[in-house]
Amino acid sequence: MKRHIFKLSILFSTIVFGLGIAFTGCDDDPVEPTIEKPDISINFNHVWEGADLEMGKWYVTEPGDSFQPSLNKYHINNIYLVTTEGDDVMVKDWDMISYPDEGNKNIKLTGVEDKVFNKIKFTIGVEDSLANYNGELNNLFVDPMYWGMANGYINMKVEGRYVKTDKSIGDVYLHIGGYAGDQQTAYVIELNLAQNTRMAIGENEININVDLAQFFYNLNDISLQQYNLLHMPGATAVMISKNIPTMYSVKQ
Repeated sequence: MKRHIFKLSILFSTIVFGLGIAFTGCDDDPVEPTIEKPDISINFNHVWEGADLEMGKWYVTEPGDSFQPSLNKYHINNIYLVTTEGDDVMVKDWDMISYPDEGNKNIKLTGVEDKVFNKIKFTIGVEDSLANYNGELNNLFVDPMYWGMANGYINMKVEGRYVKTDKSIGDVYLHIGGYAGDQQTAYVIELNLAQNTRMAIGENEININVDLAQFFYNLNDISLQQYNLLHMPGATAVMISKNIPTMYSVKQ
């Protein structure tokens, strides 16, 4: 009799222990997988007629000048991604790109809304008159590219050397700025993306070519024999600045 009772006790303990394990397992909620949302990366790649820009290399501009670039520096701000529904989503307010000091610029955008984007929009230069006059960006950048004499920002610098008609070498300092009235030299640029971009599913890289060759002829021909030194706003700065928007295109 005792033998049967002992067997039943073992059987009962086994069942209870098994049920305890089952109950314990039911109390744990399933772990939800973590979905990483990658950054959207905007790459500004500096080129000359589509090929990587090489500082120190001699190029021939469309108007026929031999030019050796050493610097392309510019303010870029109010960066928006535009949804397929046409809504603007601001992703960055102010930045400055300096080539070759920083190399090709990579801007990482975090916290972007999970929407589908098919355009990018940004401003080259500082358009806002109060920001210019008050120097509101001066604390953001080590070199704010600011003219104290004119109370305004240099929107873009193109520097280097050129070959004069007498075959000697001269310097190029084209500093483009101006914001008051008809002296505005900042431009809003809107580009169609090569493919729709969405942060959550990883279609998240935007490549933009910045073609320095375009600075010298598209839309206005810039002869370095005539225009090689510019340090002030005015009609010449406006004329040259009209070429700036043509420098930017989305790499297909």
